[in-house]
Amino acid sequence: MLGELALNKSDMDRAIAELEAERRINPDYAPVYDRLGDAYLRVDKVDEAHRP
Repeated sequence: MLGELALNKSDMDRAIAELEAERRINPDYAPVYDRLGDAYLRVDKVDEAHRP
């Protein structure tokens, strides 16, 4: 949830940190990968955006 809020506020550093933490806690939650990929694309980190 915090990652999504940061994403909506265009705070990409915080969004990425929060979404990465969520991914580590709950790797089976599919929407986190979509949002994390979006955050990485917004900061031009294409390789990170495509990794599983």
